[in-house]
Amino acid sequence: MIGEGEIRIVPGQSYTPENIVIYFKDGRPTHSARILEKDGLLISKWGGDEIIEHRLWEVPTIYGDEYKVAIAPAPARTLELLEHWLPPIA
Repeated sequence: MIGEGEIRIVPGQSYTPENIVIYFKDGRPTHSARILEKDGLLISKWGGDEIIEHRLWEVPTIYGDEYKVAIAPAPARTLELLEHWLPPIA
């Protein structure tokens, strides 16, 4: 989605609730989190079904040691893109 221009990286590393944070390991995106309005917390899905509120670096180390701030597409557009790129569930 980054390569297609659907997710746009913004300059700098400060973020607001309109943004998402994308974590990178070895230059490859590994995880993303939405910014919550309260207290600068982020929210993301870890593992199977866990939705976690966390601070910027309170994530598993496997997600890497770099992040970029981005503007994500609208939720409806995200679903359209996922349906396009993911194989159908049998």
